[in-house]
Amino acid sequence: MTTTLKEVTIDQLAELNINELRNLCKEEGLEIGGKRTDLFKRLFVQKTGRSDTFSPANTRCRICSNPVKVMGTQKRQLTDGRTLITRQIRCTGKHRHTYPLKEIIRPELPKPEPPMPDMDATENSKNLHEES
Repeated sequence: MTTTLKEVTIDQLAELNINELRNLCKEEGLEIGGKRTDLFKRLFVQKTGRSDTFSPANTRCRICSNPVKVMGTQKRQLTDGRTLITRQIRCTGKHRHTYPLKEIIRPELPKPEPPMPDMDATENSKNLHEES
C-alpha cells in the first residue's frame, strides 16, 4: 500500500498493519519505533492535530477539529506529588462543544549532584605518598 497520510481516512488508518503504519510515520518524519497503538496515535495526531494534552494554539476540539479556547483552569496537587490540571475547553466551531481536558503533570526530579570527594580518603592517600 503506497498512500500518503492525506489520502488515508481515520477508519483506514485504524485498519493498517504495523509495517504500513511505520512506513507512513517514516514518510511524515515521525518516530517509527513503538507498538502499533503508538504509531497510530502519532499518525492520528499528525492528521487531525488533536491529542489529549493541551498545547496553546495547537489543540483542536476532539469532536469537530476546530480550534479551542480555554475557559478556565484548575490545578490540584495529588498525594503522590503529581499535579492534575483540568482545563475547561470550548471549541470555536458553530456547535461550541464544551468539555474538560484533564492532564497529569509529573514533577521533574532534581538532577543529582556529583559526589564530593571524601576528604579523609584524600588525606590518607597524601600521607601514604609522603611516607614512601
